[in-house]
Amino acid sequence: MIAWTRWQTIAYYDNPKAYLYKVAIRLWHRAAAHRGQTSGHDEQQDVLETTPGQIDVGGYVELSDTLTRWFGQLPAQQRKVAGLRLIADLSEVATADILGISLGTVKSQLNAARRKLAELRDQDERDEHRDGGERR
Repeated sequence: MIAWTRWQTIAYYDNPKAYLYKVAIRLWHRAAAHRGQTSGHDEQQDVLETTPGQIDVGGYVELSDTLTRWFGQLPAQQRKVAGLRLIADLSEVATADILGISLGTVKSQLNAARRKLAELRDQDERDEHRDGGERR
């Protein structure tokens, strides 16, 4: 709604998509601070209850839950950089501009985030294998 009410101005920015992501990140941080932390499990249940019956969303919800848990374990700066680069698919330059950091910082933070995410994935796979293929 914030972007929609200001679209006449935003549309003329050099990179309106980057501005929209910047607004989304700020709003997410405000909401997370207000809640004290993310409470994704209840929100995911709401999504399940409002999704049409013929779509099997179980796999998507499990993946979303896993990615949310992994991203939640990243330090804030790595989470922001990884979100903009991997999820929003912004360039390194756009990510640096949005976050107000250097290009080198974007690269190093993304590299660290990728290593941590791979470590978390490997740990989950080891846990799943040890538990006989069933996650608890």
